[in-house]
Amino acid sequence: MKIVPVLGSALFTAGGVWMIVDGHRFGWLIAGFFGLCLLLAVVEPRLPRRHVSSGYRLVITPAELACEHPKRPRESIRWDEVTRIWYVTTSDGPRLPDEWILLEGAGRGCSLPTEAVGFDRIWDELTQRFPGFDYGPLIRGGTDDARHLCWERGRPS
Repeated sequence: MKIVPVLGSALFTAGGVWMIVDGHRFGWLIAGFFGLCLLLAVVEPRLPRRHVSSGYRLVITPAELACEHPKRPRESIRWDEVTRIWYVTTSDGPRLPDEWILLEGAGRGCSLPTEAVGFDRIWDELTQRFPGFDYGPLIRGGTDDARHLCWERGRPS
């Protein structure tokens, strides 16, 4: 429980009650509002936390990279088929994933959100398999709809 909201709400509730006792009708509004705030400040920490997960899961094998989600078809691409890697940002957040890595190959690809379970394991793979990978766009980030090239086969590092 955070002490500042509890103390603040308690003080303003007491002030509202004091106003009611002094005959100010506006005191009812203050006491009622801050009384509810006090109740919420006391009860909220005890409520169960809902674990929010996007449902995406990254699968890395020696031969391929895949992204799985219960409500969409499995996407995968072989490491040796990758010709371009993009960093894609969208304005869909925060309810939907808004940062993606897109691995493109001849006629296929694999998109994975940065919040996918197991995503932290991809950094070593990118460094080892794709020399000259540009981390700049990922560091800069973004919230607009944009697509930034991070690596391309045959492009000088």
